[in-house]
Amino acid sequence: DVVKYLLPEVPNWANGSIAGGCHRLENIRYFDAKEVGGSSGLSYFDILQAQINFNQEKQNVLMVARQAPDLDSSKLLGLPPKQEELLFYQALDRVQAKFYSFQAPTFKRINLLWIDPYLAWSETPATLPKLKPGMASKLMNNNWSQSGHPVMVSFCLTALELEKVLEHEKIADHNIRMLGTEAMSPYTPDLTIAAGAKFYLSAYFNKDQELHFYSHGKFMPEEIEGPVTLHDF
Repeated sequence: DVVKYLLPEVPNWANGSIAGGCHRLENIRYFDAKEVGGSSGLSYFDILQAQINFNQEKQNVLMVARQAPDLDSSKLLGLPPKQEELLFYQALDRVQAKFYSFQAPTFKRINLLWIDPYLAWSETPATLPKLKPGMASKLMNNNWSQSGHPVMVSFCLTALELEKVLEHEKIADHNIRMLGTEAMSPYTPDLTIAAGAKFYLSAYFNKDQELHFYSHGKFMPEEIEGPVTLHDF
């Protein structure tokens, strides 16, 4: 039964980020990395890539379903178990074929920007945030996107949601990679469960890459795990 490979859904009231100051719009299904690794022999990196793929496909299915005119789209948060099972095994097949949803840049220097402090959330429920005034031009003209390969990180939005926010601001750039909430895990790389979901950077980037983390006021959120050089943005 696929249920043993998926951690229980986070209840709505707890589905957010204190550091990001947000309630998430999507409910991420985190993989039980220990169970998945034990039964499939996949590496930690592959387990996370399967989790990303599963959640992105789930979000795509839900986005289509929410277009139905007779449906209250805010109520449609999850999928039937049979459909989850299908997406789960498809996600495992994809990583076994080395098809990865997050393509890590091969550049020596990686510039990670934590975007959440620069999001302006709407009062309207289930609505994507916009960027705060002036942020669009700052994002495009700041050194962060030129001095290394840019990767945007969010504890609040999925990669698909983040892309939509950038598209709305007309600054979508295929050069910018996205690590959304579906790339976080409550499991550490040695498959022990931690106090909450984090980004384990060693899962996505090589030891010889230099990781630079850009955040408002050089704040280092606890959800980021790994050696980085801090910069103010």
